[in-house]
Amino acid sequence: MLLQFAVLVLLSPPSGIEPPTLRLPGDARPLRQAVELSLDPDREAMSGTIEIELEIVRPTRIVWLNARGLKIVEASLGPPESLQAASVVPAGEDFVGL
Repeated sequence: MLLQFAVLVLLSPPSGIEPPTLRLPGDARPLRQAVELSLDPDREAMSGTIEIELEIVRPTRIVWLNARGLKIVEASLGPPESLQAASVVPAGEDFVGL
C-alpha cells in the first residue's frame, strides 16, 4: 500500500478508536519511504511529500503514524494505481491517523 500525505481533517478519532499513547499499535509496517523536500534557507519551515509503502499486518480501520512536528495537508491511501483521499485524524503532538 502506498501512502501519500490529504485535505480532509477530523477533529478526533472515530468512535471506539483510541489513538496510541506511547507506541504505534503495529497494524501496519513500513517497507519503504521516499521523501522529497523543498527547502528555503530564508524560511524556518519546509514543505514536501512523503510516500510510504506499508504492509498491513492485521485489519484496521485507521493507520497511525508518528507525526511529531508535521503538518499534514493532504493524504491518500491505497495501491498506487487507485489512491483514495484519506481523512487526517489528529491525535496529540506525536501521532496522526489516516
